[in-house]
Amino acid sequence: MPTCEKYAHVAGVSLSLLDRYWPGHPPVHVIHSQTVPILTVHSFPSPFPDTDWVSRLWHHLMFECSSEVILLTLDDYALCRPVNPFRLRELHGQFCSSDIDGLHLTYQPCVHHGETVIPYWDYIISTQAAYWRRDVLVELLGRFRHNSIWEFELSASRWWRVNKPVGRIVQASMAVPPRISGFVDEMDKSDWPFPYHNLYRQGHFDSRHAAFMAQEGFPCP
Repeated sequence: MPTCEKYAHVAGVSLSLLDRYWPGHPPVHVIHSQTVPILTVHSFPSPFPDTDWVSRLWHHLMFECSSEVILLTLDDYALCRPVNPFRLRELHGQFCSSDIDGLHLTYQPCVHHGETVIPYWDYIISTQAAYWRRDVLVELLGRFRHNSIWEFELSASRWWRVNKPVGRIVQASMAVPPRISGFVDEMDKSDWPFPYHNLYRQGHFDSRHAAFMAQEGFPCP
């Protein structure tokens, strides 16, 4: 979970909700600046500035993380209901025993049903919740280390579509959302395998989640 000074508070909210709605979750690596959101997690101060998100994550995965498979989440991904640990364990097992490189835990607007191949979506590489092979992310982040997080998704997606075979990234099976959008943070993810809200939108708190924050006992940023 990469974070920075601006989002340290919301990272603390997301970590608290992770504990609340997924007891026994895997260890969380938090890549941070000066402020550590919660002291009980594995914290990794970054040598890179807050604005250099891609280099921060690349450095951590390259030099500080030994896990071959990671579940990538960002600091504003707030679980909104209990996860099904058996379903996530099943997806993790399927991923580890396969030859795929990425397993999206979010619905992709160009696919239809099942464990479906994602051939042409603009954001085939995204930073929404997903299982990834660490070496694949290291390669992609290393290629586009001077990009912003938003530029990285588009640049890495374009590169992937040209250089990698179709079928190396798939989507977990899930119900089709009632309202489909080309932007994952616009869709209701409460019934997905990793049910979460994107608390921030374009760098600002998304006021649509104010009632959710109050319900969960947290002040809005």
